[in-house]
Amino acid sequence: MILLGTFAGGQIVVLLIFLLLIVFMIWRIIKYYNYKSKQGKLKGSLLKTIGVLLIVIVGVTLPFHYVIEEGSAFPKANLTFKNTFITSSDVKAIIKRYNQASFMEKMQIRKDPFIETLFEKGILTESTNSNSDF
Repeated sequence: MILLGTFAGGQIVVLLIFLLLIVFMIWRIIKYYNYKSKQGKLKGSLLKTIGVLLIVIVGVTLPFHYVIEEGSAFPKANLTFKNTFITSSDVKAIIKRYNQASFMEKMQIRKDPFIETLFEKGILTESTNSNSDF
């Protein structure tokens, strides 16, 4: 059996919205910092605001896998930064590793919760045709 990827491609709307939100929040922080510094009332509030912003960003990104090409997200089995953003090159690397593995190694790969989720979401599929492109 050959492992295939099924990316639709080009759907990065979710990532763009997320990045625009981050840029907007940073712009607001800088604007607030400039306003407070002119009033002389700034006492570490910039650092607190940046710290809260970083906690929010980590809190949003840590528990999910984001599939960039499909514009979707799904929960992780463990809270790590591993495979947080999944691109087509990541999927191609998984496919290559799987197709070159022995039978026992393929069984190990299929037991990985991340790989199981990719199969459930339809991002990875199996084919019996050995001449397929991915």
